[in-house]
Amino acid sequence: MQPALSQRLADLEADIGVQLLVRGSQGAAPTPAGEDLYRRALVIIKQLDAARLAAQSYSGALAGPVHIGLLRTAASTVTPRPFALTRQQYPQIRLRVRIGYSAELATLVRAGRLDLAMHVLATGGSTGLINAARSRVSNNRSSSTRSAADSEAINCASRSSTMGYSVV
Repeated sequence: MQPALSQRLADLEADIGVQLLVRGSQGAAPTPAGEDLYRRALVIIKQLDAARLAAQSYSGALAGPVHIGLLRTAASTVTPRPFALTRQQYPQIRLRVRIGYSAELATLVRAGRLDLAMHVLATGGSTGLINAARSRVSNNRSSSTRSAADSEAINCASRSSTMGYSVV
Protein backbone atom coordinates (compact mmCIF):
# COMPACT_ATOMS: atom_id res chain seq x y z
CA MET A 1 0.00 0.00 0.00
CA GLN A 2 1.04 3.56 -0.48
CA PRO A 3 2.37 5.35 2.62
CA ALA A 4 -0.42 7.97 2.66
CA LEU A 5 -3.12 5.31 2.40
CA SER A 6 -1.40 3.20 5.07
CA GLN A 7 -1.31 6.20 7.40
CA ARG A 8 -5.00 7.02 6.80
CA LEU A 9 -5.94 3.41 7.49
CA ALA A 10 -3.81 3.35 10.65
CA ASP A 11 -5.53 6.59 11.77
CA LEU A 12 -8.96 5.02 11.14
CA GLU A 13 -8.00 1.89 13.08
CA ALA A 14 -6.76 4.02 15.99
CA ASP A 15 -9.94 6.11 15.90
CA ILE A 16 -12.32 3.14 16.07
CA GLY A 17 -10.04 1.00 18.23
CA VAL A 18 -10.04 -2.13 16.10
CA GLN A 19 -7.72 -3.62 13.47
CA LEU A 20 -9.28 -3.55 9.98
CA LEU A 21 -6.52 -5.27 7.99
CA VAL A 22 -4.07 -8.04 8.73
CA ARG A 23 -0.81 -7.07 7.11
CA GLY A 24 1.72 -9.66 6.03
CA SER A 25 4.47 -10.43 3.55
CA GLN A 26 1.84 -11.46 0.98
CA GLY A 27 -0.07 -8.17 1.30
CA ALA A 28 -3.08 -7.26 3.41
CA ALA A 29 -6.39 -8.99 4.06
CA PRO A 30 -9.45 -7.60 5.82
CA THR A 31 -10.31 -8.72 9.32
CA PRO A 32 -13.95 -9.58 10.09
CA ALA A 33 -14.31 -6.03 11.46
CA GLY A 34 -12.76 -4.67 8.26
CA GLU A 35 -15.16 -6.66 6.08
CA ASP A 36 -18.13 -5.48 8.14
CA LEU A 37 -17.02 -1.84 7.97
CA TYR A 38 -16.53 -2.16 4.21
CA ARG A 39 -20.03 -3.60 3.65
CA ARG A 40 -21.62 -0.90 5.80
CA ALA A 41 -19.62 1.84 4.07
CA LEU A 42 -20.87 0.63 0.68
CA VAL A 43 -24.47 0.94 1.90
CA ILE A 44 -23.79 4.49 3.10
CA ILE A 45 -22.15 5.44 -0.20
CA LYS A 46 -25.12 4.07 -2.15
CA GLN A 47 -27.53 5.99 0.09
CA LEU A 48 -25.54 9.20 -0.43
CA ASP A 49 -25.61 8.65 -4.20
CA ALA A 50 -29.37 8.06 -4.07
CA ALA A 51 -29.89 11.21 -1.97
CA ARG A 52 -27.77 13.25 -4.39
CA LEU A 53 -29.69 11.86 -7.36
CA ALA A 54 -33.04 12.58 -5.69
CA ALA A 55 -32.02 16.18 -5.01
CA GLN A 56 -30.72 16.59 -8.58
CA SER A 57 -34.00 15.32 -10.00
CA TYR A 58 -35.60 18.62 -8.98
CA SER A 59 -33.39 20.46 -11.46
CA GLY A 60 -35.06 18.74 -14.40
CA ALA A 61 -31.70 17.84 -15.91
CA LEU A 62 -30.78 14.27 -16.72
CA ALA A 63 -28.31 13.23 -14.04
CA GLY A 64 -26.94 10.27 -12.17
CA PRO A 65 -25.33 6.96 -12.92
CA VAL A 66 -26.22 4.80 -15.92
CA HIS A 67 -24.94 1.24 -15.65
CA ILE A 68 -24.08 -0.22 -19.07
CA GLY A 69 -23.02 -3.74 -19.99
CA LEU A 70 -20.83 -4.25 -23.04
CA LEU A 71 -19.74 -7.43 -24.73
CA ARG A 72 -16.05 -8.17 -24.38
CA THR A 73 -15.68 -8.44 -28.15
CA ALA A 74 -17.25 -5.05 -28.84
CA ALA A 75 -16.22 -2.91 -25.84
CA SER A 76 -13.21 -1.22 -27.40
CA THR A 77 -14.89 -0.45 -30.72
CA VAL A 78 -18.35 0.54 -29.50
CA THR A 79 -17.60 2.87 -26.60
CA PRO A 80 -15.43 5.86 -27.55
CA ARG A 81 -17.77 7.98 -29.68
CA PRO A 82 -21.10 7.41 -27.87
CA PHE A 83 -19.44 7.88 -24.49
CA ALA A 84 -17.79 11.12 -25.58
CA LEU A 85 -21.11 12.40 -26.93
CA THR A 86 -22.89 11.47 -23.71
CA ARG A 87 -20.29 13.32 -21.62
CA GLN A 88 -20.63 16.35 -23.89
CA GLN A 89 -24.45 16.46 -24.05
CA TYR A 90 -25.25 15.21 -20.52
CA PRO A 91 -22.39 16.17 -18.19
CA GLN A 92 -24.38 15.17 -15.08
CA ILE A 93 -24.74 11.55 -16.26
CA ARG A 94 -22.07 9.19 -14.95
CA LEU A 95 -21.59 6.18 -17.19
CA ARG A 96 -20.60 2.99 -15.37
CA VAL A 97 -19.44 0.20 -17.67
CA ARG A 98 -19.38 -3.51 -16.99
CA ILE A 99 -17.68 -5.67 -19.60
CA GLY A 100 -18.77 -9.27 -19.78
CA TYR A 101 -20.29 -12.11 -21.73
CA SER A 102 -23.79 -12.04 -23.15
CA ALA A 103 -25.41 -14.40 -20.63
CA GLU A 104 -23.78 -12.63 -17.68
CA LEU A 105 -24.94 -9.21 -18.89
CA ALA A 106 -28.46 -10.51 -19.54
CA THR A 107 -28.65 -11.78 -15.96
CA LEU A 108 -27.50 -8.41 -14.62
CA VAL A 109 -30.14 -6.53 -16.67
CA ARG A 110 -32.89 -8.84 -15.40
CA ALA A 111 -31.64 -8.38 -11.82
CA GLY A 112 -31.72 -4.61 -12.22
CA ARG A 113 -27.96 -4.23 -11.71
CA LEU A 114 -27.48 -2.88 -15.25
CA ASP A 115 -29.68 -0.28 -16.92
CA LEU A 116 -28.84 -1.49 -20.41
CA ALA A 117 -26.58 -4.03 -22.05
CA MET A 118 -25.37 -5.25 -25.39
CA HIS A 119 -26.55 -8.81 -25.86
CA VAL A 120 -26.11 -11.42 -28.58
CA LEU A 121 -29.36 -13.03 -29.61
CA ALA A 122 -29.82 -16.48 -31.07
CA THR A 123 -30.96 -16.70 -34.67
CA GLY A 124 -34.57 -15.62 -34.84
CA GLY A 125 -34.08 -13.30 -31.89
CA SER A 126 -35.44 -13.27 -28.43
CA THR A 127 -37.35 -10.43 -26.91
CA GLY A 128 -36.83 -11.43 -23.27
CA LEU A 129 -34.26 -8.77 -22.51
CA ILE A 130 -36.10 -6.16 -24.52
CA ASN A 131 -39.22 -6.86 -22.50
CA ALA A 132 -37.19 -6.78 -19.27
CA ALA A 133 -35.85 -3.35 -20.21
CA ARG A 134 -39.30 -2.08 -21.16
CA SER A 135 -40.72 -3.38 -17.90
CA ARG A 136 -37.93 -1.81 -15.88
CA VAL A 137 -38.34 1.58 -17.54
CA SER A 138 -42.10 1.40 -17.13
CA ASN A 139 -41.83 0.43 -13.46
CA ASN A 140 -39.22 3.07 -12.69
CA ARG A 141 -40.86 6.00 -14.43
CA SER A 142 -44.30 6.94 -15.57
CA SER A 143 -44.58 7.65 -19.28
CA SER A 144 -44.76 11.36 -18.51
CA THR A 145 -41.37 11.31 -16.78
CA ARG A 146 -39.65 8.77 -19.02
CA SER A 147 -36.50 10.30 -20.40
CA ALA A 148 -35.61 10.49 -24.04
CA ALA A 149 -32.73 8.13 -23.24
CA ASP A 150 -35.16 5.53 -21.87
CA SER A 151 -37.34 5.72 -24.95
CA GLU A 152 -34.33 5.58 -27.26
CA ALA A 153 -32.97 2.53 -25.42
CA ILE A 154 -36.28 0.73 -25.93
CA ASN A 155 -36.46 1.78 -29.59
CA CYS A 156 -32.84 0.78 -30.16
CA ALA A 157 -33.46 -2.58 -28.53
CA SER A 158 -36.48 -3.20 -30.71
CA ARG A 159 -34.66 -2.22 -33.92
CA SER A 160 -31.54 -4.17 -33.05
CA SER A 161 -33.30 -7.42 -32.18
CA THR A 162 -33.75 -8.13 -35.86
CA MET A 163 -30.03 -7.67 -36.51
CA GLY A 164 -28.76 -10.40 -34.17
CA TYR A 165 -27.86 -8.26 -31.19
CA SER A 166 -29.71 -6.01 -28.84
CA VAL A 167 -29.00 -3.08 -26.64
CA VAL A 168 -31.44 -3.06 -23.75
